[in-house]
Amino acid sequence: MSRTIGQQDSRRSAQAPAQEQLNQTEKMRLMGEMASGVVHDFNNILGAIIGRAQLSLRKNDIDEIRRNLTQIEQIALQGGETVKRLQAFIRRENRMAFCPVDLSDVVKEALELTRHRWEPQGQQQGIVYHVERQPSGQCIVMGARSELIDVVTNLIFNALDAMPDGGLLKIGTCPDGDLCRMIVSDSGIGMTPDQIEQIFYPFYTTKGSAGTGLGLAVAYGVISRHGGEIRAESSVGEGTRLIIELPVTGQREQGVDAPPPVSDSTSRRVLLVDDDHTILDVMGEALREVGHDVTTFDNGAEAIVAIQSDTFDVVITDLGMPGVTGWEVARQAQAHQPPLPVVVISGWGAQLQDGEHEVDAVLAKPFHLDQLRATITRVSRPRSVS
Repeated sequence: MSRTIGQQDSRRSAQAPAQEQLNQTEKMRLMGEMASGVVHDFNNILGAIIGRAQLSLRKNDIDEIRRNLTQIEQIALQGGETVKRLQAFIRRENRMAFCPVDLSDVVKEALELTRHRWEPQGQQQGIVYHVERQPSGQCIVMGARSELIDVVTNLIFNALDAMPDGGLLKIGTCPDGDLCRMIVSDSGIGMTPDQIEQIFYPFYTTKGSAGTGLGLAVAYGVISRHGGEIRAESSVGEGTRLIIELPVTGQREQGVDAPPPVSDSTSRRVLLVDDDHTILDVMGEALREVGHDVTTFDNGAEAIVAIQSDTFDVVITDLGMPGVTGWEVARQAQAHQPPLPVVVISGWGAQLQDGEHEVDAVLAKPFHLDQLRATITRVSRPRSVS
């Protein structure tokens, strides 16, 4: 018996490295799949940003320019949410916080984000798309707003791709008992029953080399995490309907686009350090605009010299900088007498928490400028006036 047990242990020991290799292979496959999905999402996001910027360059109407700039801001923030989802996947924390979301507003935003594709770009190529937003009742669901916008944006792009010579796209939402139903339909080339059965499988695509086969697989995963269902109805030559059903909630949608305005307008003396001049200039201008006295540095070494020789109310530092990092700047600020409040800003900020590493606040890039102003108010006291 002992020999049998010993043989089993030996086999297990021999299998362990092979199983570990399989696990690593599967992990790398999933990482590759997620990375491909992010590339796909970012191509859509960048296309929308470029389209809006080009529209603004052609406009003389100030209100229209402001509308386009607002859309660019929203698209860029959506891109930041995509990166956070990738970070969450890497940390195996792939559940985002849910809040009440109105699906009719999701449809409206997705149409705005894709307008550059079905309006001016299509017309320039001699293709006419008719986009019909059908009357929608209020449909409030619990969900992650940015994920749902990603899904609908992807469905709209797929519908346009299915109509290479133009056609009719219809999209709308309607409540149906305990469910909210969204339908995206096109008058395109349609699909066979075999294709319909496979479209939600990862890496399956009807677009040939032009597709990644991940858009609908990601959409299926998102809708499933929201407790809903997504299905397709199609016939060759008669177009396709994508139907999403999500459980409704009785709660009203919360405003999530931007933090409330900062009520405290008292000036602070701010030391700001970031090795990226584009970000440094934008943050500096935004803080000076509301009355703060801002001193900027593009490297940690000079910032530390200033901390040791001058007086500030708060230090705001990037984390990843060559030479002297943001952590060293933070340590020097808090060794100061009295210790200076420190705000760390970083592309890795979603993986950090306030209170860690003895800093007062963490802001993950990208962030809303009002969020930065509010954080300064929260962590620091106004400069005393003599």
